[in-house]
Amino acid sequence: MMKKIISISFLGVLILLTYNYLNKVFLTEHHYINTTESFKELTKESNIDVLIFGSSRAYRTFNPFVIDYYSNTLSFNLGSDALSVPFTSLVLEQSLKYNKPKLVIFEIHANTIKYPNTEEAKGFQLRALDFVNDLSIGKFKQTNKAYNFKEFMSVYSPLFRNHAKWYEVDFLNLSRTVEIKEHFHRGFFGTEMEISQTDKEKFKDFKSVTPKRVQKGKIIKEDEIKEVERFVTIAKKNGIEVLIVSAPSLRTPFENNVFFDELSGICKLLGINYLNFNDHFSEMDLQLNDFQDPGHLNIFGSSKASIYLADFINKNYKLSDRTTEFFWKEINQDFEIFESLYIDSNDSYFLSKQKLEIKSEAIVNSIKIIRNRRKHLISLYLIDFENFKSELDKYKMGVHIFPVEKDMPLLNARSKSEGWKFELADFYLKGQSDSIYFEFNSSIRNIDRIEMFLYDESGFKGVIGNKIAVKNIVFE
Repeated sequence: MMKKIISISFLGVLILLTYNYLNKVFLTEHHYINTTESFKELTKESNIDVLIFGSSRAYRTFNPFVIDYYSNTLSFNLGSDALSVPFTSLVLEQSLKYNKPKLVIFEIHANTIKYPNTEEAKGFQLRALDFVNDLSIGKFKQTNKAYNFKEFMSVYSPLFRNHAKWYEVDFLNLSRTVEIKEHFHRGFFGTEMEISQTDKEKFKDFKSVTPKRVQKGKIIKEDEIKEVERFVTIAKKNGIEVLIVSAPSLRTPFENNVFFDELSGICKLLGINYLNFNDHFSEMDLQLNDFQDPGHLNIFGSSKASIYLADFINKNYKLSDRTTEFFWKEINQDFEIFESLYIDSNDSYFLSKQKLEIKSEAIVNSIKIIRNRRKHLISLYLIDFENFKSELDKYKMGVHIFPVEKDMPLLNARSKSEGWKFELADFYLKGQSDSIYFEFNSSIRNIDRIEMFLYDESGFKGVIGNKIAVKNIVFE
């Protein structure tokens, strides 16, 4: 009888180990695994004082690299795609098993305060839920409110969720991190992409429009308030301060802002600070080209928002100065390079007064370049601009930016993939007033020369007129 019990027990343990192994094999590959794995590694080296939670608006807005430099702290961003408020408490509890911060920053907006109610939204939650211990009673209680019985196996079992990929998974390499082509800093993801021209036109009045406030009953429901309270309670029980924020969005000024008023009121009742970044567009100097899309900042806008957040932290919280630690210096040693590329500074200028003939009837008298980090605004002043102005609609301006040899590694991805030794930009010339002007972004810090030429606006069929070049470019 005893042998039989031992055999059954051994079989049970073997089945359990196999099941756990297969769950790791079938775990979904996505960037949140990169986030959580790097978080675990960092906590082995040092305690993290500031943890950031929330949705993609959190991990697209708040850059620990910038926050740490301006507030002398050590932070990490645990934001996950569309992560709803009810499940963020679970992520907080799980993170406390590895690290105990001094301050948690919780990003909330009108869509994430609710339980997920679509298949897509439920799917996004699984990224963060995979980080949470399956034996957690809290995980069962919370998921039971959002997922039905049939969906439970997908919540708790990657094997069940992805079993159809049996022939695609790697049974030997259990790492499910993905290659990240964007700028990744401790959970923050930054892109250099800019909002589309269509959206620039649509949201051009985002800083001047008066936000709507239409009261139609309470927007934030009682059960949603309780979920915010639950997060705050967990933090306070562990001696952690809480700051709730709402990240910048171009849509906010055109939507009902009563939500933010109610959220602010909830924070007052809970005795915590609330910071709505949508009230501070001007202070941050946010521009349309600081957004990658209407709901998310790009790396330039996020730098502005992160500096603003760091300043708020400095004014409202007393955190230890971590800058004396060797570990802090080691992980922040490349900040000056980052700063030179992505954080706005004062404009610098270059002026060339040589006469250049871009076309027989278009003689360039001088060329001015204004530079602010990556942004370059070029103005070509023509001897007789008015006579040539009527022809501008026929052309596009092609621009080649050549780096000096040591800056070749700074060429953008397209140039590297094409094998070019320059970066390419082109512009329609419609709507110019007193000169030909255009703006482009480039990470090249030392420019050898810039070549410019006209071509047919319908597509490149060869250079029209002459290619002109500006050399010996030194900014002052």
